[in-house]
Amino acid sequence: MNITNSLWEPLPSYPPLRPPEVRKEEIFKEEDYATVDLRARMAPATLNTSFEKLLNYLVHDLTTDLQKVRSIFCWMGAQRVGTRQVMNNDLSPGSPEYLTKKAYMSGRMVGELFATLCRKAGVPCILVRGKGKGSSYEVGDQHISGRNTWAVVFLEGSWRFVFPHWAFIGLNAFSTGHWTLVEDSGKPARDRPSASDGVLEAYVDEFWFLTNPDVMNCICHPDHAEYQLLTSPWTEKQFFSLPFYQKEYFSSGWKLLSPDSCVVEAKDGKCCISFQSPTGGDSRLDYRLYFDEKPPERKFPDEIQTEHYVNRLKQGERLMSLLVKLPLPGAYQLEVIGIHDNQRCHLVNFRLTCQSVPLDTRPFPSNPDIGYGYDDTARSAGLSDPSHTDGLVVVSSGQAIDFSFKAQPTLDVRPKLVHRDRSREDLRDHVSLSRTEDKATVTARLPDDDASPEYALEIDNGVSTSWRSAGEDVDGPINRPEEKESVNVLNYLLTCDQDLNVVTKDERKQLLRDVNDALEKGDSMQLERAVFRYKTAGISDLVTEEKILEKQHKYERIRAEVVEAAKSKDIDRQDNAIRTCVAYNLEDRGDIGMAKEMLKTLCGTVVYKAIESCQRGELQNVLKRVSCTCVGEAVQTAACYKDGLQMYEELRPLDESREEISTLTQEDKISLCKPPKPILDVISATLILLGETEDDLKSWRTVWGKLNGGEDQEPLFTRMAKYDDTRLTQQQVQRAVAILDRWSGAFDDNLVARKLYLWCTRTVEVYRLRRDLGCRRMNENL
Repeated sequence: MNITNSLWEPLPSYPPLRPPEVRKEEIFKEEDYATVDLRARMAPATLNTSFEKLLNYLVHDLTTDLQKVRSIFCWMGAQRVGTRQVMNNDLSPGSPEYLTKKAYMSGRMVGELFATLCRKAGVPCILVRGKGKGSSYEVGDQHISGRNTWAVVFLEGSWRFVFPHWAFIGLNAFSTGHWTLVEDSGKPARDRPSASDGVLEAYVDEFWFLTNPDVMNCICHPDHAEYQLLTSPWTEKQFFSLPFYQKEYFSSGWKLLSPDSCVVEAKDGKCCISFQSPTGGDSRLDYRLYFDEKPPERKFPDEIQTEHYVNRLKQGERLMSLLVKLPLPGAYQLEVIGIHDNQRCHLVNFRLTCQSVPLDTRPFPSNPDIGYGYDDTARSAGLSDPSHTDGLVVVSSGQAIDFSFKAQPTLDVRPKLVHRDRSREDLRDHVSLSRTEDKATVTARLPDDDASPEYALEIDNGVSTSWRSAGEDVDGPINRPEEKESVNVLNYLLTCDQDLNVVTKDERKQLLRDVNDALEKGDSMQLERAVFRYKTAGISDLVTEEKILEKQHKYERIRAEVVEAAKSKDIDRQDNAIRTCVAYNLEDRGDIGMAKEMLKTLCGTVVYKAIESCQRGELQNVLKRVSCTCVGEAVQTAACYKDGLQMYEELRPLDESREEISTLTQEDKISLCKPPKPILDVISATLILLGETEDDLKSWRTVWGKLNGGEDQEPLFTRMAKYDDTRLTQQQVQRAVAILDRWSGAFDDNLVARKLYLWCTRTVEVYRLRRDLGCRRMNENL
């Protein structure tokens, strides 16, 4: 079969298409493949004439399919496939260089080269046709005329996406020429770019290597649903309605809460775009607002100042929004940028459609850099426990409203009211501050003569900028501040506009935030509660729902692993499986509790096995091991653990005897030559415990031979130090004890005999304890 013609069809031996069980981040870390990457990039150009030679170089000695695909991917990036023009016309049609030449003329061939290399390397790979939101896509478009080709490869037990074309070829500076930038994060603009087809550029974009399905399907839509690799496939209509997520969004930590569509209807020019910010660090939203001047006669008026028509709004912990009030009807594009710990990420683009705006539409009173609402800026300045956290406060004409905080005594609170037309001097008497020891209250009194009030309450902190030295002011305190400047730490938007209030109060934001929190924390019970509220509210969000399904399937796999681990009789596996269930707060349906009981039983079995071994070091390790399991606290109160501790202590003297025996020398052995009856009996008892029979010990000559060892037997002291106590029998013990009982064990005149006697008695004691513990365990199990 011609491999090129079959690249779009799975081979009969291929596994069925299904969603991967784990995410890219769990199977691939770029730094782990540095050696593979470097070798692939350094492939000699002479290899490009033959697939066999090239692949022998690229995948030689690589053990996993992931390594092989990674090597192929890096080689293609280094070859600038798709942007490098091959001038050689004398190429074999079946060579990598020939396909590289074809890829310069057709983007589809980039995918064909990748798939051909994968298949020839023995890696399952299928090409996929579909639509992609590329550089020429305009947010809100419901049709894409062009076609794209990407691939799915089977790696690490799952199918994964790779998009070679977009990974190696970028289109820069493309512009339709009809979107005019009118505001850039609070700064007015009138940037009217010219239409441009853009410029192709070679690069390597890691985003398109093993892209996760929930990410891939936000940007690309295959012709056939099974190639989505989603738990619940999306329709083409749903694909086009999705917000226009940018690549950086998916790794930024930002979560879009509202809206769930790329086209936002700004009723009377008003709408709100809300995000959940990443955890930790400082976060803020920036933006760019564009106006569609596609009809030649449609121009954005130069006289309209646009820096105050979009504002940043904070509505609680990690909830940040862009509040929009458009100045005139038309189509707009809002480009949202997230900044976290000084890292800027292009997040999402929206098309804002506005049919009409009220005649009295005016800009916001201000556009502070820190936005409206309480956050870490105010907290760091020394303001806490605010009476109002939401940045938007609904007011009425002539109303007086208090904003109270706990405030550090050293905080120089400076409040002021700001209006788009009225001067700050005119509004000076409409704001006041009262202080107690640890509390500050700012009172804003809105003018009675303003029928439609909309003001900004700005709260600054006075910060010292210079100091007087001791000699400059003899009457004043040393080093007192001379000058102060104000630093803005907190703002509130005071408005009578109920429509603005309505667009900011979207129930889905809180519900989605609860779901996101549960997904981030990995708490299955919390997720179950959040999903219940989410579903009963009738909310739908494709990306979130796919993440929910993915997480729920993960929890089911974790639960299934508990059952499989229990079958394995492996303590570490069982312990890890149960700990994972606990870490994710999985509900105990009886399976987790049963698994804990089985683990406790297994711990007991392992402890008794270690007791039987009579090896103190092994027993110590086992006792430590079982006590460190998730059921360790319960195990330590169980009989098995107490028995183990008892045996551990009993083995201590025996180990000491073994150590003493191992230090005996040839001179010590000679001291036993022609011993008196008591010492001879001790030697005989020792040899009986070591497995000798009494018939073998009738003559001193034979005993002396056993002491010294022979060709097929080690010397006595060596045998004693190495003896395996588990081989002892009841008969051996009885005979040895019968001999030892004749003597008191007082061998003060012969140190060697005393050491032999202690070894014998301690060996017998360990045997008896091991026997007693075994009998007790047997009775308990009856």
